[in-house]
Amino acid sequence: MRAFSPFDLALTLGLFLLLFLAAAYWGTPVGGQSERVGAVRVVDGDTVAFLKGGARLRLAGIDAPEREQTCARPDDPSWGCGEDARAFLAQRVGTGPLHCAVSGKDRYGRLLGRCTAGGASVNAAMVDAGLAVAYGDYHAEEARARAAQRGIWASRFDRPENWRRRQRAEKDGGTAWGATLDAVFSALGDALSDGLETLMERLFALFDKTGRNAG
Repeated sequence: MRAFSPFDLALTLGLFLLLFLAAAYWGTPVGGQSERVGAVRVVDGDTVAFLKGGARLRLAGIDAPEREQTCARPDDPSWGCGEDARAFLAQRVGTGPLHCAVSGKDRYGRLLGRCTAGGASVNAAMVDAGLAVAYGDYHAEEARARAAQRGIWASRFDRPENWRRRQRAEKDGGTAWGATLDAVFSALGDALSDGLETLMERLFALFDKTGRNAG
């Protein structure tokens, strides 16, 4: 009998956790979709906070560079892509009310929503401008941004989820094995917010990549 490798253990643990989380998630009524309308403060490229009540909302289906994240453009190797994403979202939101269809919460307790300002989708606008990547949705907008080399697509950059993962590993002094486990749990937690189909896609992609690296 061959010994279990770290990859085998991560795969087994991830699949068991997937079944547990899926059962818990779909076994609990979510109350359907609700609407939140109001003035907001822009936290970063995919998060806003409602001024009344302070509830935070993450724009569903997208992932923007973190505020401290930089990307490398030919003319600027330390381009502040995260700060530019935040500024662009603030410009799109403006001073008027933001209308959001809320579908649930993410693993950090933030509301998840698809929002419009002036009748136009801000989620789609972020991806179309090349200042966020598609994260379970808005793939057509990402394809257009890629083709036109808008925003981050005109630079060398880490996908936001990978950048966050590396920051956590560096902060914790993590090993490659620790980073693998962190990647499993991160993929499970983040993707579960967007549904089981997206979760499965991310898990299998993660395990495939980890398996190739371990081989």
